Amino acid sequence: MLAVRRDLAFGNALDNLANIVPHLTPDERIRLLEDLEKLIRLQEKPTPRHKMTEFEGIAEDFWKGIDAQEYVDRERDSWDNGPSYHISDKTNERDKQ
Repeated sequence: MLAVRRDLAFGNALDNLANIVPHLTPDERIRLLEDLEKLIRLQEKPTPRHKMTEFEGIAEDFWKGIDAQEYVDRERDSWDNGPSYHISDKTNERDKQ
């Protein structure tokens, strides 16, 4: 019930504002917009920042069975010769041949 009253009051306020704005001078309209912008910016919540340590352990299972140095070596090799290793394979098909 409270939400309904709030919605009705908000709707009435918007209707009142819409009726008032045409009677404002250009300077008053600009001031209204600036005041609204300030209110909106004050209510915006900043995007939370994350520390790198929060990501520790993410996708840990993804790397099981993969030798880190081998992966880096092959990745660097792919820069010159094209990709030859896909992590999802967890094996190097080229070496099996």
